[in-house]
Amino acid sequence: MRNKTVKISVVIMLFAVFYIFLLGSVVSYFVNTDEYIQNSNTIQLDSIEFVSHKREGYGYGSGSGSGKEVLLIKADTTYYQLLFYEKSKADYYFKQFDLHELRKANRLIIKINSIELKKHKGSVEDPIPVFNFAFKPKENIWNIETYEYNVKRYLVYENILKSNVTMPVAMIILLAFIIISAILIFGTEEARIFQI
Repeated sequence: MRNKTVKISVVIMLFAVFYIFLLGSVVSYFVNTDEYIQNSNTIQLDSIEFVSHKREGYGYGSGSGSGKEVLLIKADTTYYQLLFYEKSKADYYFKQFDLHELRKANRLIIKINSIELKKHKGSVEDPIPVFNFAFKPKENIWNIETYEYNVKRYLVYENILKSNVTMPVAMIILLAFIIISAILIFGTEEARIFQI
């Protein structure tokens, strides 16, 4: 009986771990990138100023091979983030992209969803996210597949999973799985050390 209980609890703990790591993949099936892109407008920015460039992780850490490139620009008094989400470490887009062209550009054409204009302040601390841009009309830097990937990653990892509701709920579920597993393995007396 004890071996069966241990096996069941190991399965529950493995499920809990996979739940956390696969949560982004599951959520991505429910994200409507087509609607987001259709509701995006093309805006021309004049007198742009290149502010910074950095690479950072997203999701559950940058060690997984996934990261994002962030270019911060300023137009008038508004700040924008040009975002590129990598599919793997080899997918380092701005390595191939000529940053000097952006630094010397006077004009930039961006695709922006109206939700982001309302949601973000456009300040250095809260810039407006941009997932595709161009120097000339109808010559976007990223093709539609990359544009959709950027939007989907943003909506899943930055918008949904980092919300004030999703992660606490996910952590409560994970904690419940761990407590149930501990009770099944050790019995109720020993499992009390895992309770909050």
